[in-house]
Amino acid sequence: MKKENILFDEHIAVVLVGNSKRLPNKHIKAVKENMRLIDFVVNNLKNMKLEVIVYSKYEFPVSTRFIIDKSNWILPSIISILKNLNRGVFIFGGDMPFIQRKEIEKMMKYTSHSAVVPMWRNGYLEPLHAYYSPKIISFFEEELMGKKPSLHSAIKRCNDVIYLKAEKMNPLTFFNVNTLEDLNLMQNLLSSNF
Repeated sequence: MKKENILFDEHIAVVLVGNSKRLPNKHIKAVKENMRLIDFVVNNLKNMKLEVIVYSKYEFPVSTRFIIDKSNWILPSIISILKNLNRGVFIFGGDMPFIQRKEIEKMMKYTSHSAVVPMWRNGYLEPLHAYYSPKIISFFEEELMGKKPSLHSAIKRCNDVIYLKAEKMNPLTFFNVNTLEDLNLMQNLLSSNF
């Protein structure tokens, strides 16, 4: 077995699935040849030899470990998964079909830290293409006590976060499906032999 596969085998990718107002049930919409959006996300990560867990707000059949997420929002969802698994995990959105192996490899170099999060020059974070360790739980719980908690502020509370330059990463890795236009673009990218 190749060394990089051993490294990937040691990591878990948790795919978060929530309810979308803009494109309801987008994760289970057929995209191509009876393949749903969630199937592309899961298969892509499995092909990288990552252990994949789908953490979803609603039930549907999927070809990997599946856990129902009873949390009411993303921050409690991440806290819940970190507490349940009691280990660091990569967190990805269930609507991100083109996550890139080389970008995960960049993040893997820093998994001894509390979190690894891509950040754009303007300060915008990519919190659903990130690594989180249980060490960050207390900062997330503190954030929940505030008046207007946000995932971005929760991450910035912690002084042990590695921020990778998002501009230096392949932009397709952050592509996510939020609208019918995005779904069509995904189909076009797949047709052009992505």
